[in-house]
Amino acid sequence: MQEYRKEIGRTETVETSPATQRGAFKAEMIVYWVAGIIEFLLLIRIVLGLLGANKGNGFAQFIYSITQPFVQPFYGLFNTTFQFEAARFEYEAIVALVVVAFIAWAITKLIEIIRR
Repeated sequence: MQEYRKEIGRTETVETSPATQRGAFKAEMIVYWVAGIIEFLLLIRIVLGLLGANKGNGFAQFIYSITQPFVQPFYGLFNTTFQFEAARFEYEAIVALVVVAFIAWAITKLIEIIRR
């Protein structure tokens, strides 16, 4: 596969092998797959919080413990909380969701740059 790069007044041909292309594609897919799982777990955490799930329940404990490392850095970021009885809207989990998506995007762009 040939790729053309145009620089000031000249064009050069850069060869990239199909194996390199496939490896980069697989790496990008792995990054998106891992980020997708993390984001799915964060979404479950948000829903559990909004529905006021019992934190003593085994499933809720599992979800909260798995997602805690991703949400922990954002505690205290907001001075307000939205809570109604047992239900709580976690702003921190929303921020974690956005940050995980951005990091996945940045890593895949870095893979793309390295591949070229």
